[in-house]
Amino acid sequence: MKEDVEISLATNDDIQELACLFEQEGMIHRAAMAGFYKQSEDENEYLKKVNKRFADAHNVILKAVCNGKICGFLCMYVPTPDQALDYLIYPLMASVTDICVDEQYRRRGIGKMLMHAAEELLREKGIPAMELYVYQFNEGAKSFYDSEGFQPLDLRMYKAL
Repeated sequence: MKEDVEISLATNDDIQELACLFEQEGMIHRAAMAGFYKQSEDENEYLKKVNKRFADAHNVILKAVCNGKICGFLCMYVPTPDQALDYLIYPLMASVTDICVDEQYRRRGIGKMLMHAAEELLREKGIPAMELYVYQFNEGAKSFYDSEGFQPLDLRMYKAL
């Protein structure tokens, strides 16, 4: 990678740029699953989505910055000890809810940097595992997660009524 990329915690000052990346993520999902993801009439849909993430203290958003521009982010839900599920081997497990790298910056290792920063942050918090969902259509993401050591856990299914 030619550019220097810095990973840090996102702040409220980053909401507008993050909303643009959330929109890219949404477009990918709608293009692949138009019958599941509808086009919103709300022009502020993605700003609201980012604000909602910031409003929940359990959410952590990491940003990747290259040349002064946010080029990627990773959002994860980080549970507190009172949310531990004692019947699991990993009673506390963080959930990666969103990850997106700007289409102009993909395949440069930025997703890997975000994932590794998330893992380090979780280790510091004493959380020994993380999970995520990935859509069946998203072969690139599945390959990336495989390369990062994620293993299939279950099969999530839906039925429209």
